[in-house]
Amino acid sequence: MFSKIFKLLTVSLIVLAPYSCEEMESFIVNCDECYELKPDKIDVRLKFTINNENQVVYFELYSGNPENGVLFFSGNTTISEKVFLLDANSYYSIKAYYTSKGRQIIVIDATTVKLKYDKSSCSSPCYTISGDVLDARLRY
Repeated sequence: MFSKIFKLLTVSLIVLAPYSCEEMESFIVNCDECYELKPDKIDVRLKFTINNENQVVYFELYSGNPENGVLFFSGNTTISEKVFLLDANSYYSIKAYYTSKGRQIIVIDATTVKLKYDKSSCSSPCYTISGDVLDARLRY
């Protein structure tokens, strides 16, 4: 009995191992977050670390990479989350500037905002969104 369960788990791991977490999430559709109408723009959340040392954070939002992309927006934030309306199926990156113990730290994150049409997971066909978070928080 134990041998059969072990073999089943081993085969399952081998089959699922090549998939990243993001790819696995595409198999699971939350119908509460599925839109019947195709959105023109998507709310993308930008996350920041706001603390005693970094009460104001300067950031740059790019369409593309920070090195060779187009600067979409730059500014300061005093809140830990901001939302921008961005185009679907586009690649965006963020660069946030922090100070920690007198040194400057730059945090970079990137995502492809994806819009996918799903015909069968919910009661009616709808669009799902992925890649709608840019996490520029400090990691200690």
